Amino acid sequence: MEAAASPWRASYYDSDAPPRGGVSDALPDGPRTTLQQAFRTWIAAPSAQLAVAAFVIAFVARAVVGGASWWDLLIVGILVGFHPMTEWLIHTFILHAKPVKLGAVQYQSLVAREHVRHHKDPKELETIFIPLPVVLAMVTLPWLLLLVPWFATGLVLTGLTTGFAILVAYEWTHFLIHTPYRPKGRYYRSIRRAHILHHYKNENYWLGVTNHTADHLLGTFPDKAAVPTSPTAKDLAAR
Repeated sequence: MEAAASPWRASYYDSDAPPRGGVSDALPDGPRTTLQQAFRTWIAAPSAQLAVAAFVIAFVARAVVGGASWWDLLIVGILVGFHPMTEWLIHTFILHAKPVKLGAVQYQSLVAREHVRHHKDPKELETIFIPLPVVLAMVTLPWLLLLVPWFATGLVLTGLTTGFAILVAYEWTHFLIHTPYRPKGRYYRSIRRAHILHHYKNENYWLGVTNHTADHLLGTFPDKAAVPTSPTAKDLAAR
């Protein structure tokens, strides 16, 4: 008997049109998709490769410099602890930012434009990833902190390693949520369910991706029955 199609079957993957980006292969469809298959597709994406490479380089550089102290733990704690809020703020005010008029010209950032596409078809492989130019900036510009004379090299590298690890975790988690992979862990099931609600129930809620602490603190994690289904969840441009 043929296996039932996954509810996360990707309409974009079924299309005969060529992919619109650097990732040429789609995930195997249906409930048999494995974590290994998902990872092979994810790691083939240039943005994922850049994020992983930046993390490895920063980690090795930090190990070579040595001299770790309690200050390193403090930096890790601050970055990891504030990440849920960072994720919420970026999603709310950057990814969901409406176009602004600059004189006679209407402007919308690359990440906001790509996020509109992502909401229009959440299963389109290309738009699941952070746009490549943005990732390139994220993994190169922070190294300029090493040029600040009063910053300790080891502590800067600790911050870079932590930041790049968070970037890798975000890219992988967001990608996996949008694949046919069936979640097993309780925590992953919970964040996947919330992200599905964000895309298909109401785009104004469930704004975290890897963590929903900020949603709970700021009132954007309601019971799904308490909010209406938004007519613009898949059409952010129409808001």
